[in-house]
Amino acid sequence: MRWLCLAVALTAPVIPGCKCAKDGAAASAAPSSSAPPQAAASASPADPRAVLDELTQHAATLRVTLKVAPQVNGRLDPKISLYELHLGAGAKPKTSGRIGPSMKPIADSAELSQAEAKALLEWLGRPGSLDGVTRADGPSVSQRHASVVLGWTEDPSRYVVVLPWAPASAQKLDAIRALLSAEHRPLVETLTAPLPR
Repeated sequence: MRWLCLAVALTAPVIPGCKCAKDGAAASAAPSSSAPPQAAASASPADPRAVLDELTQHAATLRVTLKVAPQVNGRLDPKISLYELHLGAGAKPKTSGRIGPSMKPIADSAELSQAEAKALLEWLGRPGSLDGVTRADGPSVSQRHASVVLGWTEDPSRYVVVLPWAPASAQKLDAIRALLSAEHRPLVETLTAPLPR
């Protein structure tokens, strides 16, 4: 099964906050169909309830970053235009400004309204939404994957949920898209377009 990353350089990029593997050889091992992404298996797990409490305390400056890593070796695909979407309450987050093969930035950002931030926190509190959440400073992920990076303005990459490159992950990110305004939903659609359905 392929694998999907909410964190890129042109030759051996590492998406900020997502720590995708630089070593193409190490990344070439085929994942088993039932195994979770490696980072989720070896990173320090976090208590979902404690994570939600911490994010709720910083609701006014909540940061949610959605990322995709469709290439095992970390290279950019010229057919994919968006790899990161930074969503921030209180202000529009800054991005790295990294340019992809299409000569356009590979990341975009949008400011969340307080209503959108509240809806995201409510969704994160639902059973299963934070399954597999870990501290974002864990080991690299070698497989294809997607991720949801969580934090706030002062610490935007505190936690991460690494998702397999699979239809179930597309559904999870679609659930996040549904909570956003009509203005922001197309950004999520573009980001998740490479995911299998």
